[in-house]
Amino acid sequence: MSQRGGGLGHGVLGFFLTLRVAFLSSAFFPKPLLPGGLQAITTANPACYVIQTGQHLAAAGNAWSQDLRTLLALAVTAALFVPLTVTAFRAAS
Repeated sequence: MSQRGGGLGHGVLGFFLTLRVAFLSSAFFPKPLLPGGLQAITTANPACYVIQTGQHLAAAGNAWSQDLRTLLALAVTAALFVPLTVTAFRAAS
């Protein structure tokens, strides 16, 4: 099976980008205890909504308001990045 692009280098780059997104969310530290600037970044981070929903599901069960915010954040992110990704792949080939 052939690989496109740089092979392993792209996977490593994706891992480090994903790791940064996770650290700029509320996955490791509660959002209310973060400094103001980091709270603003965390609020703009779509991963934060997914992580919060998972935390709520594990701790208390289903919370529809949290689920709807998560779906909205994911829909907005997908609407922005799926066309950009398709365009980038088409330009690369």
